[in-house]
Amino acid sequence: MKFNSKKGETDVMNGGIPPTEYGANFHPVHHKLVIENEDRRSSPNQKVQNGAEFLEIVQEYEDFKRVIDKLYSGLPLKKKYEVLPIIALLLTDQPLTKEEVKSRISDLIIDFQLPYHEGTIRNSLSILSRKEMSNFIREINELGIKRYELIPKVKNYLIRLLMNKSNEQQPSDGNLLTLAEEFFKRVVNEDGHKGYVEQLKENIVIKGKKELIIDYEDLVSYAPELAEKLIDTPENILSVLKEGLKVVFDEELPGVKFPDVEVRVRNLIKTLKPAEIDFKKFNEKFIQVKGIVGMISQPEPFITKAKFVCRKCGYEMIVPQKYHYDYLLKPEECLACSSKDIMLDKAESDYENFQILRVQDPPDELKPGESPKFLEVILTGDLIDSTTPGDQILVTGVLKMIQHKNERDQKQKPVLIANYIESFRKNIEEIELSKEDVERIVKEAKREDFVERLIDSIAPELVGEQMRMVKKGILLSLLGSSPLRIKGKVKRSNIHILIIGDPGLGKSELLNRIAEIAPRAVVASAEGVSKAGFTAAVVYDELARRWVVEAGVMVLADGGYALLDELEKMNDEDRSAIHRAMEQGVVEIHKAGVNATLRANATVIAVANPQYGVWNFNKPLIEQIPLPPTLLDRFDLIFPLITITEVKEREKLLKEIYGSMIGQNNQESNYYDAEFIRKFIVYARKTVNPVLSEETFKKLLEYDKTLFKRLKKVGGSLKLPISFRQFESLIRLSLAHARLNLREKTTEEDAKAAIELYEWCFRRLVPEEELDVLVITHGKSTEMLALENKVMELVKLLDTGEGVREDEVVEEIVRETSEFSKREIKDVFDRLHSEGKLSFLGFRGSVRWWKARE
Repeated sequence: MKFNSKKGETDVMNGGIPPTEYGANFHPVHHKLVIENEDRRSSPNQKVQNGAEFLEIVQEYEDFKRVIDKLYSGLPLKKKYEVLPIIALLLTDQPLTKEEVKSRISDLIIDFQLPYHEGTIRNSLSILSRKEMSNFIREINELGIKRYELIPKVKNYLIRLLMNKSNEQQPSDGNLLTLAEEFFKRVVNEDGHKGYVEQLKENIVIKGKKELIIDYEDLVSYAPELAEKLIDTPENILSVLKEGLKVVFDEELPGVKFPDVEVRVRNLIKTLKPAEIDFKKFNEKFIQVKGIVGMISQPEPFITKAKFVCRKCGYEMIVPQKYHYDYLLKPEECLACSSKDIMLDKAESDYENFQILRVQDPPDELKPGESPKFLEVILTGDLIDSTTPGDQILVTGVLKMIQHKNERDQKQKPVLIANYIESFRKNIEEIELSKEDVERIVKEAKREDFVERLIDSIAPELVGEQMRMVKKGILLSLLGSSPLRIKGKVKRSNIHILIIGDPGLGKSELLNRIAEIAPRAVVASAEGVSKAGFTAAVVYDELARRWVVEAGVMVLADGGYALLDELEKMNDEDRSAIHRAMEQGVVEIHKAGVNATLRANATVIAVANPQYGVWNFNKPLIEQIPLPPTLLDRFDLIFPLITITEVKEREKLLKEIYGSMIGQNNQESNYYDAEFIRKFIVYARKTVNPVLSEETFKKLLEYDKTLFKRLKKVGGSLKLPISFRQFESLIRLSLAHARLNLREKTTEEDAKAAIELYEWCFRRLVPEEELDVLVITHGKSTEMLALENKVMELVKLLDTGEGVREDEVVEEIVRETSEFSKREIKDVFDRLHSEGKLSFLGFRGSVRWWKARE
């Protein structure tokens, strides 16, 4: 295979080396590269399949710097030298190991005298395993050897990008219009019809829509000049495309008036997160951004064309306005008489609705503790109300820098004027796993110690029996259960967990380690949470200067996990809203004229500190954490953690934590890393949906019966049995345990595991001698609740209008039962008074008088 040059011919197969200099005439032909495929050049709609085409196209360039610049402009790279591995992969048709990529880069640097050194090569190789490059570079793992190759779609895109090197002469607007017309005529769908023209007819005639959505890949394949210019001069090219569409429309439908159609472009090759946007580099460029909607305003009108009238002579002036400016652009004086007495004619000005949303970095792509960056996006026309807070979106548009107050203000902020927006919900089950990932998971799952090893691998530095039980519960929570379908009604599959206990036991550390494992996790503390709190809120945004709906933690974590720290410090608004979010997966907002229902289907793993500093076994849960009983009842498992006080237990823990250091500095870790655990969770949730077996159900019923019998009786009446919600928790835990073991049907073993976890938590929350389900959630035994009800009943019954003597009620209860002392009964009056159920009327003589409150 030969390439012609101005200086003669260079034969690649014979190892010829072109006499080149960086920046001078050159032929990018590598003397060590052997290409086995036949030389060919693809037609515009063919896919690139060999490295020879890359060489053939690049030889048209006279300056290798332009090749690097071109490729760098089309990829999300941080440094220009990171293009080098891309070029190495473009030059071959086979996957390469990292060492092979490095070798080819070294040869390129030598052959073309590129100004890069060994350290640069080493740094450039980092893109091969960089997470954000996974949409461009595919990793192949065969027999433990990692190789890399460009995804075919990306290779095709880069070739088309380089093919557009072209003539030095830039196409005129007239030529661009011709290209646009040809583009709409040439693009066909699989049926052979004119794809975009047919789509336009269907949208207008049948659906009544006034938009046409173009796939950027089609633009790259059929009109690469337009594709490249769209990125650099988007407003001009969008106008050209619209004009070209009008010409084609008039040809196809003569006599039909062309509607005001918006041309929208989607599916750019390069996708950015808000944190990756270089505002200087991308200002006035067409970009694609992905993220999660954290805030959205109500639609509001703004003036697109302002009509000003001179008060002196009546001359009228039309001034186009700019999106989202906080001020009006107005003429300084009348163009007719130079008078400065000018007024805005609001009635005759043109208006259009707009909406502001704030998109922020996706939570699953943030490092633990990293704060998300955000970008404001402006929606107009039919894009308004196309998304809600908590949605994950992909949005294309023009990035602009705008002034805050007036044209003389130096402060500017970036805003994306949206062209196209796609809203989607990426659930955990939709995360892609490679073939190698699946093979390793299946292999590891066959180990006898697999489950135990998984549990130990969660925060391995946190050890001990109580911490191990907590980590087992967390693993089941991360896996979740199959949806519960009870008589046609679907109940939640999320397993919510609350961890409460003494400070210094690693609760917050455990939460951070869970964040490393859990896919799509959002971590928040009650003190550091935004105005929206744990759920969502309507707040006045100072930056946008308007009321907005702001997503809280559970909305942002929809489809994933909400990891909540310091739950006891939750604000009052969250207390009332979080109940429905945890049970039904939605948050309702009614404030400032805004009525919205947002999705918040997140699994909650929360930690809290006891109200008095340390856990007290003698006090009920409700007295140790200021949360309403109805909220506590939403948690499937509540783990109390206590500080170890026994010497032997402490010695055992110290040996378990630090004993491995003795003479084993180089010992290989026996734990799974966070990435493997995360992939296992994704795999299990995607592939295993266990069903409840009869033997599991019978085992759970037996436990319920046993627990029922253990409950005490009051006055001959059986105490309230375990609630349905708690029984559902046992079912969820059983299903999750089956999923942990990759079983399609639950077994007796799964029921035993669920009962063991539930019983462990239950016995630590309520000692056996005071065994009572209600003590956990209400802080009072059934006996005490019955006594309170009896006191209230007698106060109302004996009250003749002037109140009731305390001792009269006490004596009546003592006559009926000897279970309570007079002191215990008197304490009930004080407690009911503090709860607002009784009013204290004062002393009459030495006796207290009471009255029931309405």
